[in-house]
Amino acid sequence: MALLTLVGCASSNAYAPPTTTDIAAAEEAVAAAKKSGAAQGEPSARYVQVAEEQLVNGKQLAQQGDNRNAVWSLARAAADGELAYALNRQMRAESDARRLERQLAETRRESVTRPPVDSEQPPSAPQ
Repeated sequence: MALLTLVGCASSNAYAPPTTTDIAAAEEAVAAAKKSGAAQGEPSARYVQVAEEQLVNGKQLAQQGDNRNAVWSLARAAADGELAYALNRQMRAESDARRLERQLAETRRESVTRPPVDSEQPPSAPQ
């Protein structure tokens, strides 16, 4: 029983502290999302906010020695930052696709309403 108590108490610190790579990955994911403009539009802005909160939380937990939760918080920050970045790219791609579809429809309408060019007739002389 004493062994179980000792193992149980030690298990919360059985995790290694987050590495500088863990912290850097989370920071880079958040920075990339912000740089892409993900913090400006929904739904990506919510994920940027959560990623920033998780990053701060992960660093605080690491300083407090709660390695397990620090590692998980930093991993979530990285994942949420990457998700925000991807959502922002998707939203921009969909917006670009809608714009191109409108341009194509407009070009098609213009080509239907224009009279055909008769290449056989010479241009009329100015009067």
